[in-house]
Amino acid sequence: MKLAKKLIEEGMDPDKVANMPIHFFLNIVASEVETKKKAKSFAEIFG
Repeated sequence: MKLAKKLIEEGMDPDKVANMPIHFFLNIVASEVETKKKAKSFAEIFG
C-alpha cells in the first residue's frame, strides 16, 4: 500500500502504521480524492 509507505517516509513509526485501523486509511484516501475534485490545477493537488 503506497499510502502506508508514504506515512512511514514522512516519519511515522512503522509499527503504528501497521496497527492503524483500515478506516483511518480510507479517510486519508477520501480526503485526498476530495482535494483533487476541488482543485483547479495540478499545483493545488501536488502543492
